[in-house]
Amino acid sequence: MKTHHFYYLSITLAICAVAVIGYLLVSEAILFSGEFSKEEDRIMPTLDLPVTVENTPVADSTAVADTTSFVKGIDISKYQKEIDWDNLPESVRFIFCRATEGRTLVDSEFSENWPNIEASERIRGAYHFYRSDDDPLVQAQFFWKTVGTIKEDDLPLVLDIEAESLAGTVNRTKLTEDLLAFLQEIEQLSGKKPMVYSNTYFANRYLTDQRFSDYPLWMAEYTSRSDPNVPNMWKDRGWQFWQRSDSYDLESANGDVDFDVFRGDEEALKAFARGVSEKNS
Repeated sequence: MKTHHFYYLSITLAICAVAVIGYLLVSEAILFSGEFSKEEDRIMPTLDLPVTVENTPVADSTAVADTTSFVKGIDISKYQKEIDWDNLPESVRFIFCRATEGRTLVDSEFSENWPNIEASERIRGAYHFYRSDDDPLVQAQFFWKTVGTIKEDDLPLVLDIEAESLAGTVNRTKLTEDLLAFLQEIEQLSGKKPMVYSNTYFANRYLTDQRFSDYPLWMAEYTSRSDPNVPNMWKDRGWQFWQRSDSYDLESANGDVDFDVFRGDEEALKAFARGVSEKNS
């Protein structure tokens, strides 16, 4: 009996040891997976945060002459609720705001944010959060109808596509064609070539058609490094906007906001807004 007890005890201990080792290996793999790159090197920026960009390709060489210059901005949505527009830091020169999501959802603060950004004398832009289970043309038309119109000095409209945009099993070929249909419809409606917002991991997995590089990139990468890791399809063109953090504590906003930079000086930013599409010339 004692021998049998020792035998079963040994087997139990061996199984436990294998389970522990397996757990540690899986945990390590998850920790270092690109899927969670958004959590890597998280920073708490200030508006005095230095940004160097000399090692990254210029997104639009005609619009960005000084490759060491940059402009600071933020992006907002309903989650910031009311903003003290009169006390925004002067160094915030552009603001994106969420307009729509899918084919029916309008951001509850968009009707306030959109005119208030203009009234605050900041350069404004609007973005749409894409849903893969909704018709792309319906989404594009809904986005455009909600925004109503964009002025010459407004930034081009933005397609926000990321992991949370996907629903169910994803057919990558269909997703590619749907996204391109959305972008083409927005360009036709607005007269400006829209931008693509995404992160490097998602873009390298799903935005793998060379046609995506025709659209300026607003990329998300939260890192303390001086240069972002540009997605493969934009390696030659480079980034135009960079969301560096999602946790900037702006005193004039209710809650943290996303901190962004534009690659170029303020004159280049204005030129980019006015001249991003040949339809505006």
